Amino acid sequence: MEEAVRLIIATVAAFLGGLLLSPLITHPEVKFEERVVTRASKRNEIIEAAQKVADAVVSITVTQTRIYRSEPFLFHDEFFDQFFRDLFPPSYYKKEVRSLGSGVIVSPDGYIITNEHVIRDASRIKVTLPDGRDFDGKVVGSDRGLDIALIKIDGHDLPTAPLGNSDSLVIGEWVVALGNPFGFLLEDHQPTVTVGVISALHRSIRSKGEMVYRDMIQTDAAINPGNSGGPLIDLSGAVVGINTFILTAGGGSEGIGFARPINIIKKKLRELLKGERLTPWLGMAVERREEGMFITQIHPNGPAAKAGLKVGDRIKYFAERRIRGPVDWANFLASIAVGDTLSVVVSRKGRELSTRIIVERMPETEGVRLKRYGIDVAEITTPLIRKYGLAIKKGVVVVAVYPGGLGSRIGLEPGDVILEINGRRIGSVGQLRILTGLHRVAMTINRRGINLRIYFEI
Repeated sequence: MEEAVRLIIATVAAFLGGLLLSPLITHPEVKFEERVVTRASKRNEIIEAAQKVADAVVSITVTQTRIYRSEPFLFHDEFFDQFFRDLFPPSYYKKEVRSLGSGVIVSPDGYIITNEHVIRDASRIKVTLPDGRDFDGKVVGSDRGLDIALIKIDGHDLPTAPLGNSDSLVIGEWVVALGNPFGFLLEDHQPTVTVGVISALHRSIRSKGEMVYRDMIQTDAAINPGNSGGPLIDLSGAVVGINTFILTAGGGSEGIGFARPINIIKKKLRELLKGERLTPWLGMAVERREEGMFITQIHPNGPAAKAGLKVGDRIKYFAERRIRGPVDWANFLASIAVGDTLSVVVSRKGRELSTRIIVERMPETEGVRLKRYGIDVAEITTPLIRKYGLAIKKGVVVVAVYPGGLGSRIGLEPGDVILEINGRRIGSVGQLRILTGLHRVAMTINRRGINLRIYFEI
């Protein structure tokens, strides 16, 4: 019993001793480091590149006046139309609609690059800078085939974006897209910044409107409605492309966007400044055979003849680009401009030959201008059949459509064959005199083998 009591006393003493000694035992102090994140520490190449260009990215609001047809019945049917159009003629009305795009200022005095489809058929263009200033814009020049346009605002000492070198881009390189997506929903006009990489180069793609875009840059940087015409920049802050369109099933960005390379645009700026279009001309025709791309025709006074090229030559390289088939050839043609001097390598009877060719302006096609309608027309010839790939061999074809004219507003395009006007067959330019004095017009055209009917009022 005494032994058990002594054990309890010893245990209690040890416990109390521990309590008395505990203040004398020190523990290492736990310190929490507070990291101060400054604006400087957040900076990287992407941020710096975007900030260099952001002030030069503008919002473009376009007002268009469109002509709509009001049907006397609840539906439009050509079968009923041929019986009742004289008794119940359709009425037409005009309506103003607005659309939004982006652009980038490239000169201190107010020249702006954007897409042609952004400003097409504009009755008014309003340009808004990121600082909130508004300017009226006017179209200086445009190229529908390349989908680029140059507009001008009256300003001075404006912020600008430098133009880079799209030929130096590599797949996988980081790029930044800027623009004003969904601008109608935003209260300010500061550009939106998205980041991605170069997914592919020299892409050929057919858009929803059936237009084929050649030699495009593909990127996964998010591009949304309203971004069209905005710049695609590299990490140095230089513009390497103009955002043009996206492939999407739902209307939003799905990581497949396309931009027009800036080097192609730079070649066209001189033409756009003059407000004219200079179509490049090599004076030769090619076709694909099993062994490659061969020259099949040479214009006797054209650039190819002057360079010493001959029918039967197999094309290997043009401007140091490998030409293996129609896609390579089409991409190459999209990249050239009048005045370019290009290296050419061909194979002739087993020998490899090198030469240089100077791109010339395509000779003007003689046509008749219908000033009231804003179009030029010509009777179909063999060169025009080849140029537009016409399925119809006789008749009248549209060879030019002037921006802002009636033909442009109703959707006519070069290459459209005019078949009928108000039920009358058109077989010659002279027969178009029936247009004089008409106020309501039903025009039947053939476009790429498909007959279309256009109704409009003058």
